Amino acid sequence: MKKLLTVVFIVFLFSVMGCQSDNSDDGWVQMFNGVDLTGWKANVNPESYMVKDGILVVHDTSATIRSHLFYVG
Repeated sequence: MKKLLTVVFIVFLFSVMGCQSDNSDDGWVQMFNGVDLTGWKANVNPESYMVKDGILVVHDTSATIRSHLFYVG
């Protein structure tokens, strides 16, 4: 019985620890701000990229012209 209570307590402890929010730096970097293309560069056809309602929109202006969007941060 004592062993069962110990296991239940450990499971409870880990669940409580997992529910806490961690405000520390977790190593992730936000690459897209949802407003504009700050930190991004198009190599050939920059007018084909825009931000609309917080979403990156890519418009193919021509099937023969390639363009890539690079993160330069």
